[in-house]
Amino acid sequence: MSVATAPSIVIKVPVHAGKPRAAPPVAARLQARSFPARHGASPEAVVRKELIVAARKARVSANAAAHNARVSDVHDVTALVESQVKQYRRSSIDRRLESASALRARHLLERAAKASASSARAAAAESRVHARRASVAAKQERKLESASEARRRRLDAVAFRAADAAARAAVDEVDARATSVRIPATRTVSGGISISSAELSSSSSSS
Repeated sequence: MSVATAPSIVIKVPVHAGKPRAAPPVAARLQARSFPARHGASPEAVVRKELIVAARKARVSANAAAHNARVSDVHDVTALVESQVKQYRRSSIDRRLESASALRARHLLERAAKASASSARAAAAESRVHARRASVAAKQERKLESASEARRRRLDAVAFRAADAAARAAVDEVDARATSVRIPATRTVSGGISISSAELSSSSSSS
């Protein structure tokens, strides 16, 4: 089949009444083969297109710069907030540590004062106990001395009474002997003792 006798290609495109429709893509490509090549764009159109592209790039870069600025601001604010939080935490920790150390020192002082007061009370109680022991020992010694003195006095009284009883017994015996002998001449001396004249003369001659 030669080119001259080749059949023509006919594409039927449905056309709506009153509204033109575009040809399908395949039909458009097949139709473009029969049309001459398109002419290049004009310099004004190229410049306008370049200006549009440059404006779009400038707008995109401006948006990116603004976004970067916002992000950097957010990062800066976040870093500032974190630094302030750390500083506040550090200051609060230092403040709590200082207050805790001051409270501990005050408690230690109070305990030392209580311990010193307790030791003073213990020393005072010990001194009172020693004084009480000394006074009790002195009283006991005095009581022992007085008891020994009373015992000595009682013993002396008993000895005196025994001696007196012995003397009275001797006198009674002498009286009994005198009455049994019946000597008429008797003389009463001090103490109620009756002695005869013969005994007086014998005692005076012996002396």
